[in-house]
Amino acid sequence: MERFDEGLSKVLDEAKKMALYGKYGFASAENLAIENLKKSHFSPNRAITRLVRNEIYKCTINGGITSFGGFMTSIAGFPANFLTVLAMQLRIVYAVAYIKNYEIKNNDSLDVLAKVCLISNNINDFLIISNEVGMKNFGKVIPSSTLKSINERILKALTTKFLFKTGGKVLEFVPFIGGIVGGIIDYNLTYNVGNTTKSLFSKNHKELVDYFLK
Repeated sequence: MERFDEGLSKVLDEAKKMALYGKYGFASAENLAIENLKKSHFSPNRAITRLVRNEIYKCTINGGITSFGGFMTSIAGFPANFLTVLAMQLRIVYAVAYIKNYEIKNNDSLDVLAKVCLISNNINDFLIISNEVGMKNFGKVIPSSTLKSINERILKALTTKFLFKTGGKVLEFVPFIGGIVGGIIDYNLTYNVGNTTKSLFSKNHKELVDYFLK
């Protein structure tokens, strides 16, 4: 289990790098945010709505394509799919934060906020978890001992998420049906992240986010 957690931690770190800096033809959060701002006439709220909607769609398509061919494509594509979907989900949070004029790089508090969004089903989940890990006491630089404790909590939740996604592989082994199941799983997981993020960065929670990040 320790090796599994270590491997998952590395995947999460790689996903964060992809989200923030881009990689393998994968647009960075900043570039994605700017693109959506331009296409929304620089209206932050419209840009966020557009961005979240499109990223949910992309993750759904990605999950469907990975699993469409059944056993062979599922086995071959699953590791890459999991990394890509995690990166896309984290990128949603960083891109929305950028649109809302927060510093997205070298910001420990935002990194933790993004990870909590990753494991939250909705804004209420986020508020409960953020309170449990003591986010109100954070600054931009968080002590390494505190980060380690938080990361352990995040990894446990991500393990559950990983196992849930793995469980769907039973049906994903069946051609055509696998594409539907894979798409549904990634849709649900990304929908939760996207809508939690959208709610969190709305005017209803601006004071809370400012407290976390500034």
